[in-house]
Amino acid sequence: GAMCWIAFVKTADQCVDKNCMGELRMQLASVFFAYQGLTVWSDVILPLLRFEYQLAREDAALAKETGLVLRQRSYIERQAKMDEYDWQAAVQDYMSVTLQTGLVLLFFSVLPSLALLALVSHLVQIRADAWKL
Repeated sequence: GAMCWIAFVKTADQCVDKNCMGELRMQLASVFFAYQGLTVWSDVILPLLRFEYQLAREDAALAKETGLVLRQRSYIERQAKMDEYDWQAAVQDYMSVTLQTGLVLLFFSVLPSLALLALVSHLVQIRADAWKL
């Protein structure tokens, strides 16, 4: 919303120092970094914390019952404890990538380094999606 307003509607007289490009660059960078931070939090950190908390809670219950401190889990057991990755999560991941790609295609001329940042973001997203599977 705000980026389209600055880029296509706002006149140079309304911009700071009569330069809308600097204002648009700052807006684009702040939106991109905020969105990336939220995406990393919701796709990587929060599921990992929930997963580790669930395993720790299970270990504590097992230690209370049997006296065993920690046990090694198989790959299948660890997968069973992870959040379910259903079609809605897949659509949400595709929409995340689509939104970032759209921002890069629309505003590449304003902030060329955004393409490199988006590439790094997509690589992180691929690893996060592989971990969720």
